[in-house]
Amino acid sequence: MDHWNANFVKYCLCAILLALLLGCGDGFFLNYKASRPPRNDGLQFPDYPDKQNKKNISDSFVFAVIGDYGSDGKYEADVASLINSWNPNLILTVGDNNYPGGEDATIDANVGKYYHKFLANYSGNYGSGTTTMQFFPSLGNHDWDCLGCRRAPLPYLDYFSLYGNGRYYDFVRGNIHFYALDSDPREPDGVTADSTQALWLKERLAASNSEYNIVYFHHAPFSSGNSGNTVALQWPFKEWGASCVLSGHDHHYERFDVGGLPYIVNGVGGRSLYSVHLDSKSSVFRKYIDSQHFGALKSVVDSMQMVIQFYSTERVLLDQVIIPAKAVP
Repeated sequence: MDHWNANFVKYCLCAILLALLLGCGDGFFLNYKASRPPRNDGLQFPDYPDKQNKKNISDSFVFAVIGDYGSDGKYEADVASLINSWNPNLILTVGDNNYPGGEDATIDANVGKYYHKFLANYSGNYGSGTTTMQFFPSLGNHDWDCLGCRRAPLPYLDYFSLYGNGRYYDFVRGNIHFYALDSDPREPDGVTADSTQALWLKERLAASNSEYNIVYFHHAPFSSGNSGNTVALQWPFKEWGASCVLSGHDHHYERFDVGGLPYIVNGVGGRSLYSVHLDSKSSVFRKYIDSQHFGALKSVVDSMQMVIQFYSTERVLLDQVIIPAKAVP
């Protein structure tokens, strides 16, 4: 009887240990990631491991990019439906998140109504959000245009969960380093290549050990749209280490290759479409242009390459560019 009891106890202990290993594994790793040392002004990244843990995640990572979208209408709904069909890991915006004037009264209908499931700490009227940060906007001129605000762009800063000072910031997901800039002339830290903001970007890019460095903001350095080139934003991004530059402001899609660096204008997120000037000064760098379709960018990334694709809301692939991974130490 004693021998039987001893074996029974051993069996129970083994069963309990096996149950802990199988049933609590996710919790163990989540707790590990949540306790990682902070970075970027004390902010933590519990929802996606660092580059050294990349082997523990899936081979590909998907992010979407929208621009000039926040207008609460059919076209924005069509773009949101397109993006939801991709089930992206995160969404970037290249500005103009809240038409017409960046106000508190409109931001939830313009953003949360369509993208609430990607918003961290969401407390709006359209459903539940997420506990991890998956929505990373950048400021546009309409986000700054809040005439009734105590201080612009306060509704934007209050509504979104953001890193750094909220106006410009960076973050890392896997082997990708993202840099959101504020290209509006009202930015207190400036928008020229020798500004405080630009020097911050230069330093952050120099310190990056990521395979991809994605810079995004609103006003397009090169564009064949109504606004044309924003010369003040023609910073030496390639020399500083950027892999790609994403922008909006003009409401069309366009891709340039400037000295081997892709520049993409993606202002077709749902507000309206603009005409383009095919004989613009920047046409010598142009690789593709479209002013007839609303749509969004889908980027699929692995350890070998980043494939950035432009899809229309009709689910048609219209353009793509492939960016090889940068060799890192």
